[in-house]
Amino acid sequence: MAVYQEKAAERIKNGLRKFSTLIEKAIGSRMQESDTRKIVTRVLTDLLGWDEFENLTGEVPIKGSYADFVLKNHGDNLAVIEVKQVGLNLNEKHLRQAKDYAVNEGIEWVYLTNGNVWKIYRIVFVKNVPDAKHVFTVQINDTEMKPAKKTELLYLLSEEAFRKNELSDYYERRIALSGENLASRILSNEVLDKIRIGIKASSGHKVTNAELAEAIIDRVLCNDVKTFDCEKTIRQIAASENKQAKKPNANGASTGKESLQKNLNN
Repeated sequence: MAVYQEKAAERIKNGLRKFSTLIEKAIGSRMQESDTRKIVTRVLTDLLGWDEFENLTGEVPIKGSYADFVLKNHGDNLAVIEVKQVGLNLNEKHLRQAKDYAVNEGIEWVYLTNGNVWKIYRIVFVKNVPDAKHVFTVQINDTEMKPAKKTELLYLLSEEAFRKNELSDYYERRIALSGENLASRILSNEVLDKIRIGIKASSGHKVTNAELAEAIIDRVLCNDVKTFDCEKTIRQIAASENKQAKKPNANGASTGKESLQKNLNN
């Protein structure tokens, strides 16, 4: 880690107690949304290292309304920041306006915050339809999350982290290790072939890839991962096996069931 990154992490770590105390007082006094913006500004500048005048633009027009802040750097819009009253439970309704603005302006990140809780979203397009993918949530006065973890997540929102695209790297890594992505790799014929061969070697039982896929979906994958069409996936694997079984052998003849049986015997 570079020296400037270490200094940023140390700044955040040292500032957590101060801001936790400030936020507790704000919640206790039922601070209004307009004053919550002041806390957010201090978090962005004192904790996260952004310059109030160079990097923050407030009250940005959005179709007859306003975005609380747009985070900028060298003329580039980095994130839309939507601020709600401290202590208020944040929900999808609060996110919608900031998301629409981000989509229209080509901005990748949306921060939804009440000064204490920071919900971070990445704007993505699924079949040309924009969506805000939740990346992580961090709460400054969270007593259950360890300070080191809070520091790690808040650091990703710092000016220093944006120098090396560390927030984007974190998001891409999360996607790579997501349950849905791992499931798609596990349910590939390449992986299923190796599992099938291992089962045959260890138990003597012959199974097909489609049977393996069905068992993995039913007995291994958690419900949160099963966002895809499970039955369709199994049908596709079975169709792939059948297609492979009908391919001509070295002599140009179709192997049909003979080839399938050979595969099962492997």
